[in-house]
Amino acid sequence: MPLWLASYPRSGNTLLRQVLRAGWSVQTTSIYSQDLGNNKALEKACGHFELQRTRLPDGGISLAIADNAIVKTHELPGNEEHVIYVLRDGRPACVSLWHFYDKQISMADVVLGRHRFGLWAQHIGAWLGSRRPMAVFKYEDIAAKAAGVVDELAAIMGPPTGDPLSAIGARDTVAEKDGRWVRKKSAWQDDWSPEIDKLFWSVNGDAMRRHYPSAKPLA
Repeated sequence: MPLWLASYPRSGNTLLRQVLRAGWSVQTTSIYSQDLGNNKALEKACGHFELQRTRLPDGGISLAIADNAIVKTHELPGNEEHVIYVLRDGRPACVSLWHFYDKQISMADVVLGRHRFGLWAQHIGAWLGSRRPMAVFKYEDIAAKAAGVVDELAAIMGPPTGDPLSAIGARDTVAEKDGRWVRKKSAWQDDWSPEIDKLFWSVNGDAMRRHYPSAKPLA
């Protein structure tokens, strides 16, 4: 069966793909066409390949996904069984998604889930509520080069053949050549207001308290 890499958008899915490439020399793919914006450097860092797509008579698309494929998705769960979920604090995830949308929708709409991927809390609740992923990695742990992340990945992928965390150090280099899929490091708080914070906690508070208990609303 395929191994699914699931996450809310802008939560570190692409970073995990780079870690897998650096540590295990595996290739990964995505359900999204031209998922990495045709950025060749980023595609190479992820070991990305495009899925074969067939247009169906009803206008839909059929994806040819091999049983041993490692596949990225931001969609809500369906019949996936082998899943790694990447979780990120919803506040920087929302800010990053707002930038990804080139600020063409309001921050309030992003926070309230008024876009194709929906509300942060509902997304993680759908994947983590009653399901049992093989592993759940926090973006913050991956970015901090937590040794436990490598140990958990090794339990799934086998011993690494390279340095999985070397991909973290290469992030800024990739960002220089991209800027959209991989942004330069920035402080999400610079784009966060007390009004947006209050709105965010009103719809995502329960999920934040469960998964990020040390996080607190702005005073």
